[in-house]
Amino acid sequence: RTQDFDQTDIEKEALESFAHCAVSGEPFPITPGQAINGISVLEAITQSQMSGGSISVECDTPKYH
Repeated sequence: RTQDFDQTDIEKEALESFAHCAVSGEPFPITPGQAINGISVLEAITQSQMSGGSISVECDTPKYH
């Protein structure tokens, strides 16, 4: 089963959310630890594509608030 979604500009949405939080004082919905884990996964995807193999990713959530 597949599901189609409307196209969106994720970078634009993230920057707009960050700007809103900076102005309003609300917390940003993604912690620094989650952002670091996301980058680790993206790097592993690139490494996997280049090597043609599986890449292990160890994600932990540092206690950032």
